[in-house]
Amino acid sequence: MTQAEGAARWIGVDIGGTRVRAVLVRERAGGGGLEPGGTVAERNWAPPGFRPLPLSEQLAGTPPSPEERGAAEALIRAVAETVEVAGTDVPAGPLHIALSSAGPKTPDGRGIACWLNGPRVADLPTSSAAACSVQARWAERVLDDTLAGALGEIHGAAGGLRGLAEREHALYLALGTGVAEAWVSGDLVQPMPFAPAHELIDPEAPRGALEDMSFDARAGLRALGRGSSLDDVWAAAERLTQERRLAFAERGAALARVVLGGKGAELFAGRATTLGGVPLVESAQPAAQALGAVAGLRQL
Repeated sequence: MTQAEGAARWIGVDIGGTRVRAVLVRERAGGGGLEPGGTVAERNWAPPGFRPLPLSEQLAGTPPSPEERGAAEALIRAVAETVEVAGTDVPAGPLHIALSSAGPKTPDGRGIACWLNGPRVADLPTSSAAACSVQARWAERVLDDTLAGALGEIHGAAGGLRGLAEREHALYLALGTGVAEAWVSGDLVQPMPFAPAHELIDPEAPRGALEDMSFDARAGLRALGRGSSLDDVWAAAERLTQERRLAFAERGAALARVVLGGKGAELFAGRATTLGGVPLVESAQPAAQALGAVAGLRQL
């Protein structure tokens, strides 16, 4: 696929704990990075009163309840509808759909195996394609939303991680219905070399299962309790960043910046210039996770 083809005919989809966003993605001329090429389509998918099973039961393979199956259908409809809206003005030619979502993925990478805030879905690309009227080639796997967010900040035209030097290190911290992190070195997202932060892990999740999970899976489970205030979220993010800064220093590396993404970039705009002793950059990249889903898929 040529750059010109990819620039005009990709739709990135960001699936969050309460809403779905989809947007046409294009690349600025001269390698200026990715940016939204149209209106961001949004749908709230979460049915009123829906509460997923505890993580321990999800990890144990407890069959979904009728409520969870209904929530999964609502989520699939929201994905299909946002793609239909985002694809309204797509130029003629092949169209590709890139997906990212919260939660650890199924072994084949096509579904959501476990999710603190949403339903499990066995095969998101196939189910969404069947419900969507737009003819397109859907991604073979669903990208982790933390990884997608970090890639969006690296490759987005207004990304907070754009221009990071080859040997510079940064922490991407996404705050939304959960709190997740990614370590970025130069223009690469690296596997996090640390155990999950205790205060950001759901207490119901068995520790052994968490320790055995991959970086993507651990990031998908990292979250605060639903009753936490904004001050609680900020304090936890500050503790985590300080902890990471000290851990990197012990390895002879310094964190050049921390980029605050996700909903946190809106909630905490202008609150501080540092976080945990590290220079803070607030994301100015619209639809970063949708852009990052496209960037990740194009790299495969």
